[in-house]
Amino acid sequence: MPTPAPIQIIEYLTKSFRYPVLTVGCAVCIPLLALYTFTGVIFPDYVNPQGERPEEVIGIFLLFSILPAYLLMCFTAWMKSSDSLFASLESQLPNSEEHLYSRFRWARYWPLAVIWGILFAVLAGINWESLIFEWGDPLLRLSVLLVFGQVSIWIVVSLVLFFVLHEGLILSKYGKKLKVNLYDLDSLNGFGRAGLNGLLMTVGALVLTSLQSLDLTIRWDNYANGVYVGVPAATLLVLLPIWSVHKNIVQEKANVIDGINRAIKGASDSLDSESLTRLNGLLIRREQIHHMRNWPMDLSLFSRLVFYVFIPPLAWAGAALTEVLLDSFLGT
Repeated sequence: MPTPAPIQIIEYLTKSFRYPVLTVGCAVCIPLLALYTFTGVIFPDYVNPQGERPEEVIGIFLLFSILPAYLLMCFTAWMKSSDSLFASLESQLPNSEEHLYSRFRWARYWPLAVIWGILFAVLAGINWESLIFEWGDPLLRLSVLLVFGQVSIWIVVSLVLFFVLHEGLILSKYGKKLKVNLYDLDSLNGFGRAGLNGLLMTVGALVLTSLQSLDLTIRWDNYANGVYVGVPAATLLVLLPIWSVHKNIVQEKANVIDGINRAIKGASDSLDSESLTRLNGLLIRREQIHHMRNWPMDLSLFSRLVFYVFIPPLAWAGAALTEVLLDSFLGT
């Protein structure tokens, strides 16, 4: 199947530049930051009629510059790191089934993600009541660029989530066909790393939303859309690559234990050395299988997974605590 245009761009950058991830970040962040700086909206010397403070506006436009760059950097790194995983998985599929599990099977529908991003920005991301579009008003430029920033950021969010969720879905389909070897579970860690990378990308994006609180005021409205999109996305990005493999591991363990149980029932109950050795070996093997992990990730991956979950709440709690402490200090 033809490779979608956004993927072709990422592949070109990966082949053409020594540091493609950094190149993508700079190519996106610097022009956006320059646009908001040279138009003067990032350092406003006026206050929005709805009461926003200049510091909040600075944080918003910093977010508009940094978050798209961050997401595209994560996506570039994702594509680069998952190439070897997909190559390994495709080599394990029967030739007759390769077409059913093409890496970009449904990726040609990516324009729908762009449309969804625009609609989400227009309908849910933009506070139209706080914007002014009257010619000659000093807030016109600010209002136009706020709309541009919201639309651009949600287009990037939609595109990145579309492609990463698509790959997670394909990995899920691969996982259903994969033959599990209980004595080589480390070979399945690629599925766990894919889920971990998806979670890290989402967690980082949620943490960056705290830039909107540069004025040291925590407002739920600034975080609501990020939470509504980020939390379900993080859940899917973690579960899609690993769930089918997890089920295969559990099923394979059940099959092996069932076979061991049958062997134990059929084993001789004689007390001679050979019979006791065989029976003890079967009991030990059953216990080993029971204690094998059920997920395609080792302890290191699992501990990082748990750690990443707590990063956004801690970041937001830290921002709220800073606000409380400063208010208390200035009040005294």
